[in-house]
Amino acid sequence: MQRDYALLTNLITAESLPVLRDWLAFMPYPPKRLICYCGYNEGNKALLRDLAEEVGTTLVIAPDTLTEDIRKSDLPVLEWQFAQVEEAYCLKISLDTIPYQKEPGDWLNPLIDTMEHEGFVFLTGSTRLFRADTPYRDPDLYRTQRISLNFVIMRPEFWLELFRTRSDLKAEYGRFACEGIVEHHCREKGLYGLRLANTSARRVFHVQIWDDRINARREAIRSDAKVAHFLTGYEDDQRYPWDRYFMFPRHPLMRRIRIALGRMRRQALSR
Repeated sequence: MQRDYALLTNLITAESLPVLRDWLAFMPYPPKRLICYCGYNEGNKALLRDLAEEVGTTLVIAPDTLTEDIRKSDLPVLEWQFAQVEEAYCLKISLDTIPYQKEPGDWLNPLIDTMEHEGFVFLTGSTRLFRADTPYRDPDLYRTQRISLNFVIMRPEFWLELFRTRSDLKAEYGRFACEGIVEHHCREKGLYGLRLANTSARRVFHVQIWDDRINARREAIRSDAKVAHFLTGYEDDQRYPWDRYFMFPRHPLMRRIRIALGRMRRQALSR
């Protein structure tokens, strides 16, 4: 059975539009609706209208006034977007997160089948495995209580109810409350989501780059050799941004030495 879904994202810079196209190619079929925040950028709204007409989806543009600066506060935007979803499922993505798969196919509905039959509350990705993740029956799937809204599929009411009823957790998790409330709830209730592991056949990488440099990352993600390092290890063990984010620019050598010395000094003082 093919499920309708809504795609939720933010198009703040025009340089991110190719990544949105990558996501539309990654999905087995277009979303029924595209719900997007642009933040007063009329040019980006025009780009989205053209794209929505091209792929045959309904565009819903979020009000400009939801936040003064989405880089500092995206929670009002997220709440509004989730509340607009009429479909059974939503796909929430960030456009500094790049998907790629070698062969097209419908991976979405079989995974939603698994979620429904086994009681998983979300499907996520975009990072390495966490050490607490455990293998599921499919070799590319893991049970997890860690979530990333850079790439997640879930029922919208699940997130929205938690966000609106667990206000006590918003101060605890701050700007990461959009994910922290879900992870906290899963630990409390013994609930799990599914992690779609990054593999040579299919992968989703967070790059933390928003300008036109993202095109080099879009090209590199297609190379097995260039992504090999990011298909191994655990997210918990990644100490620096260039270890965590694909092709993230490394600090100059002297700055890396100062960072390492500072860390060693803090460790010595804490003993």
